[in-house]
Amino acid sequence: LPTMVIEKILIANNTSIIQDEVLAHRLGLVPIRVDPRLFDYLSENDQPNEKNTIVFKLHVQCKRGSPRITVKSDALKWLPNGSELVKETRNATSDSSSKPKTYTYFSCSQETIPEFVKNPIIPKYPDIIIAKLGPGQVYFTCFCLFQKFLIKHVKMADHALGLEKISSRAKCGA
Repeated sequence: LPTMVIEKILIANNTSIIQDEVLAHRLGLVPIRVDPRLFDYLSENDQPNEKNTIVFKLHVQCKRGSPRITVKSDALKWLPNGSELVKETRNATSDSSSKPKTYTYFSCSQETIPEFVKNPIIPKYPDIIIAKLGPGQVYFTCFCLFQKFLIKHVKMADHALGLEKISSRAKCGA
């Protein structure tokens, strides 16, 4: 069963009390509203592009003196033009007029794809709590790269439902 799952989370800044790994796991549980059939599978040799990758950005902060805030899944913003996070390059001879390299290589905006004009890509449920921030916690800027995968285990399915029924019966008397 094909689905879109988070492959990479690039955290640029996180000064909250939530560790990066915990944050990544919480973001991995947020399902998105998109038809995976509209995307290609990403092979090892492919570059992330508009046909195989969806990029979301999360940038939240709670300034000093302001009340505690709850960060929900509706704070994830779709970036139809790809990642804004620039890759660090160690080559000092690179041309300063050239476009900086990012983690995705979109040749066109995903907004121009007819299926997304009327149905933009958003989290399926806008009220999933990701974190709670106290005053002065400058949260983080992170980029979530969703890619299409074939589900091999139910734990990866965003539509899977777990149900456990425990039934105990005690018989008293004769």
